[in-house]
Amino acid sequence: MGQRFIVDDQGKVSRIADNAPETKQRKNNRHRLIFDVAMDYLSYRDHTEQEMVEYLGKKNYTAKEIAVCMAELKNYGYVDDQAYIARVCEENQLYKHFGKSRLRWELKRRGVSEQSLHTLEDYISEDDEIRNARAAFETAKDKYRTDTYVKRRQKIAAWMQRRGFSFETIRPLLAQVNREEDQNFDEQNETDSAALEQDYAKYYRMQSRKGYHGWELKARIKRNLMSRGHCSTAVQAMMEQHTSDGDFDDEQKD
Repeated sequence: MGQRFIVDDQGKVSRIADNAPETKQRKNNRHRLIFDVAMDYLSYRDHTEQEMVEYLGKKNYTAKEIAVCMAELKNYGYVDDQAYIARVCEENQLYKHFGKSRLRWELKRRGVSEQSLHTLEDYISEDDEIRNARAAFETAKDKYRTDTYVKRRQKIAAWMQRRGFSFETIRPLLAQVNREEDQNFDEQNETDSAALEQDYAKYYRMQSRKGYHGWELKARIKRNLMSRGHCSTAVQAMMEQHTSDGDFDDEQKD
């Protein structure tokens, strides 16, 4: 067994016998080490309490050591699920414009408890939801501007539903899609395209609820669509489009 050493506050190095009892100073040094590891993890982005516990667990720290570290992190406000929810909602209002149900799913995936998620309503009002929907609608309307009238409406609705908006919120906005604006009005293959988009939305929800995300979610949806008999070229084009839309972005980072 290799020798172990400890450095005191004056920089003096001492050897520790294998059977030496754990001193208070050694405990403090180890707690400081674990705290530093946690702070390094937080330097990439904010994390939920559950994410932090799981990360420290992968480092093989004991449950007691993790509990001590978590108490200190919470005391300093470095890990706080309520503050985390507030920041996510604020960033969503400014940049992403997801719907409330998508935010709830994302937060739950990151380990936020159902009890904490009850406060989501405090950060996203009905007016906020409508503003986010309008911002998302403008993006979708421009994204699908070259599609036919029917296809355009279908794609906008499906895209917004995947972003977490209810059809009740989407429906009034679809009335703003005008047939006269279409640059390429062609009803050919409308039925096949609509069925493919509908199946994509169905399998996206199904596989997401099973916990898949990122490349694995993409692979499973593609396999599902091919098994339904959809044209491989159409499936590939759709998967590329949804990839560029950010449907398979994975922000989870260890």
